[in-house]
Amino acid sequence: MLEATQKELEKIQTSVASGRLTGRAKIGVRVGRVVNKYKVAKHVVLDIEENDFKFSVRDDQIAASGAVNPIVKGVAGMPSSPSECLISLEAACATHSPATAAVRGVIPSADSNIRAL
Repeated sequence: MLEATQKELEKIQTSVASGRLTGRAKIGVRVGRVVNKYKVAKHVVLDIEENDFKFSVRDDQIAASGAVNPIVKGVAGMPSSPSECLISLEAACATHSPATAAVRGVIPSADSNIRAL
C-alpha cells in the first residue's frame, strides 16, 4: 500500500514540477484522494505550496505501527498453525457449557470434534 501511495504521489510531484498542476487547493485535493485511497495518511508527511509539492515517508511511524499490528508482525502466544488453533479452540470449548459455546458459534460434539454453526 505504501509503495503504491509513493508512486501516485511521485506522479503528482511530477505534474506540479512540470506546471500542469498548480494551486495549493488543487494539489491538496489530488494528494488527498491518493492518501485517502490507500489509508496511509499517518505514514506520510506532506508539504504543499502554491507551486510546489514535497512528501516524505515516516519510517519511524511505520516501524512502530508494524510492531503493534498483529497482521504484519504476528502476536506472541497466538497459534501459528491450523492444528494449534484447533487445539486452542477445543480447550476453550471444554471450559464452557454447550449452551455458551453455541452462543459463540461453536458446538463441541460428543466425539471431541469441533464443528462450526
